[in-house]
Amino acid sequence: MLPVNFISCPFNLGSPNKLTALGCLQLSRFFKTINCEAIYHWIVKSSSAFFSQMAGVLAFEKFFLPCLTPAPNQRNIFINGDHFSTFFCFLKMQALVANLKIVWFDSHPDLNTPKTTPSGNLHGMTLSALLGRQTRQLTRFVQHPLRFEDIILVSPFDIDPGEEIVIKKRNIMVLSLEKFSSLKLSSPVYVSFDFDSIKFEDFPAVNKVSKSKNSLSQVETALLSFIRSNDVVAIDFNEFDPSKDPNLDCFKTAISLIQQISFEGL
Repeated sequence: MLPVNFISCPFNLGSPNKLTALGCLQLSRFFKTINCEAIYHWIVKSSSAFFSQMAGVLAFEKFFLPCLTPAPNQRNIFINGDHFSTFFCFLKMQALVANLKIVWFDSHPDLNTPKTTPSGNLHGMTLSALLGRQTRQLTRFVQHPLRFEDIILVSPFDIDPGEEIVIKKRNIMVLSLEKFSSLKLSSPVYVSFDFDSIKFEDFPAVNKVSKSKNSLSQVETALLSFIRSNDVVAIDFNEFDPSKDPNLDCFKTAISLIQQISFEGL
């Protein structure tokens, strides 16, 4: 048995640009994820009908969530669509692993609520949904709300005013790449990675351009260092947009990064 389990979660209705599901499919085919074939059916379903974001959650629950099955006693590697995919993946892992912390490696904290969001997009409210700070349509999935002290934000560059308030009020841990790379936690960890945490010059194929100044090599080094020193039970990769990658350069970069990170420390 491989020490890792590659699995896909192509949720794509939290973004105006739904092409992140195609990015999920492209990467998932390369890694032969256990539910790869189901992605195509979801893309057809989500493209052939108009869904509001919440209606999309209901459709995703019915048509894709049953095949989102992480493996116990393996490191689960989730190849995702937009970053709201993490909502479903983390909850699945939380059912398998107790006292799970989350590292949010993203230029955006995604801590907005329906009251503070500037865009209304679900992918900007993922952590707030895991915290139980969302509508009943989403919180019904959350049996054990995430605690503020179980969140580690890594190198966020794009913080909205409402997010800034909750980060300070709740004393959420925010770390630079350097501090993150040397962090040692006593609990199991879920690492959620957004490709927009890499600066645009090194990885332009993202759903939303960020202000990140982190080079690809800096990101790789920090992730590898952290994983060597911690009990990382799951990692997800989010927001690869193939429409902005005509020469497949970012696709190749994503594959290389996922391969390096997935097996590190095993």
